[in-house]
Amino acid sequence: MKKKNQMFLNFVTSIISMIVSLGISFVLTPYLIENLGKEAYAFYPIANNFVSYMTIITMTLNSMASRFITIEISRQNKKKAQEYFSSVLGANIVLASLLLIPMICIVWGLDRILDIPMAIVCEIKIMFALIFSSMLVNLLASVYGVSAFAKNRLDIRSESDIVQNVLKGLLYIALFSIFKPRMIFVGLVALSISVVNMIVQVVVTRKLLPDYKIARRYINVALIKELGYAGIWNSINALGSTLLLSVGLLIANIRIGAEASGTLSIVQVLPNFMTTVIITVYSVFLPYLTRIYAQEGETSLNLYSELLRSQKILGYVATLPCLLIILFGKEFFDLWVPEENSKYLQILSVITVMPLLIHSNMWTVYGMTVVLNKVREPSLILIIIGVFNVIITNLWLGQQADIVIIPLVSSCLNILYYSLLIPYYVGRQIGHYKELFLHLLRIGCFSLLFIFVGKLLKQTLEIKTWIAFFAYGAFFAVIGYLMAIPFIFTKQDLKNIIFRERIK
Repeated sequence: MKKKNQMFLNFVTSIISMIVSLGISFVLTPYLIENLGKEAYAFYPIANNFVSYMTIITMTLNSMASRFITIEISRQNKKKAQEYFSSVLGANIVLASLLLIPMICIVWGLDRILDIPMAIVCEIKIMFALIFSSMLVNLLASVYGVSAFAKNRLDIRSESDIVQNVLKGLLYIALFSIFKPRMIFVGLVALSISVVNMIVQVVVTRKLLPDYKIARRYINVALIKELGYAGIWNSINALGSTLLLSVGLLIANIRIGAEASGTLSIVQVLPNFMTTVIITVYSVFLPYLTRIYAQEGETSLNLYSELLRSQKILGYVATLPCLLIILFGKEFFDLWVPEENSKYLQILSVITVMPLLIHSNMWTVYGMTVVLNKVREPSLILIIIGVFNVIITNLWLGQQADIVIIPLVSSCLNILYYSLLIPYYVGRQIGHYKELFLHLLRIGCFSLLFIFVGKLLKQTLEIKTWIAFFAYGAFFAVIGYLMAIPFIFTKQDLKNIIFRERIK
């Protein structure tokens, strides 16, 4: 039976899932760094970056699968939806087989690509192999994950994520308690969680779509070409995003050394936390916007009003945590990794968090490029910006080998792209863009005021324990969320901010 407040349920379960994920990462990251060492731990996010590089290829098909399948299910076109499901899975099996070749080559020559301490070369290679295996399992499972999106049952996905995150923490504790801590276990845990995820996704698909079958007879080469043509721009976009956002650790390792990449990997934990917050809230709205587009088209006033609504809610929820990181970052690093230089980490942290102030208010707007299947122009521009990022960063590092340069160049280019190009481009597609920019302006005014007030109030505080840190953080959060209301919402907005299903 369809729940009337499904969006609210999706939102609540997503927030709970996010809190569990962040809580476990908050505990696990310093635990792993302490047991494995900063230099060794840095190779885990580097391995994930290599996975993201290869995912660019798989995105050509999979990035648009959710959109096309959701539209066909919304239009009750069962046969076409089954063909999309089966075609994507068949293509993914072929892709997984082909990706084995570069994966084996990378693992074999890894010590020639990266600066790896001799004592852990073998461990790092095995960990990379396990991480790559995890990626292949996730690739095969990805099409099954579409069912929760298509049926707007993200609460089920969130519940699964909670279980998997708890299981991940328990596996680490068990392995590190029984055996000597090794990087191999990091890869082993990742692969184990991927296998569990695949089993869960298959079960969920059978529950939500019992009448939909995935079979060889439904594979349609024409649909694979259609998805490939639509998704190629998402792959180009992902390549641009990788060049802009994800090559920092690799550049740090190659140009400066393993210790530099270790420092940057610590700093990136907080931005990764915030990215999780943003994506969690954003993912609640995307299925709903996709369904409105499927039924009413891109010029629908309902689509525009829901986009504004989602932008305001995402901005309200996710902006303040970014500001709290800027305000309390030094104290966080003092308590979290006391052996590191907290002032230096805070400088790096502020630089990496600044773009997320824009992302937290533009992510649903950016998501409209996928909903509308209008990703070509933004993707081409992003890849140009990404190439500029790599060139400028390497030229600057040739003059001065300072790790600050890496996030600084990336953040500046990132802010320009998401604050100027994206709202203008999406606004032009749907026929409205003034309010998208005005929202960003209001958020900027609120952010400046909150940081000013926060700095004044913080001068009288002494934060030496986690209890004090969380207590003052909660206090400032309450103040911030109250301050943000008049900047973000109108009186009519406050009356209408009720999560409810509007499409029967």
